[in-house]
Amino acid sequence: MVLIPEGAFTMGQDGIAVPEHTVAGRAFYLDKFEVTKALWDDVKAYADANGYTLTVNSGAGVFHPLYTMMWFDCVKWCNARSEKEGLTSVYYMDEGFATVYKTGEHTPIAN
Repeated sequence: MVLIPEGAFTMGQDGIAVPEHTVAGRAFYLDKFEVTKALWDDVKAYADANGYTLTVNSGAGVFHPLYTMMWFDCVKWCNARSEKEGLTSVYYMDEGFATVYKTGEHTPIAN
């Protein structure tokens, strides 16, 4: 993973859709490469043991990128990966951030 540093950038384009404006963002990590079937399966095993519901997804091989996954599963998988790596989950079921998004197909609330 690579660190995307905290900072501000200009978003939008005058006269097109949204006027130019400055947006500030917090630092975050982003995978350098696509998620492989092997990585998905590793995190899925953790997720299955910790109350998550994820469907089985496809990949041409363990070292190939994963495909045919549901968006809801991707969000839940990201939460499980964060937890597995000792980080705080990002997606929750409620505005008070008390219930981690682990099951179902609901619009999560990002913290």
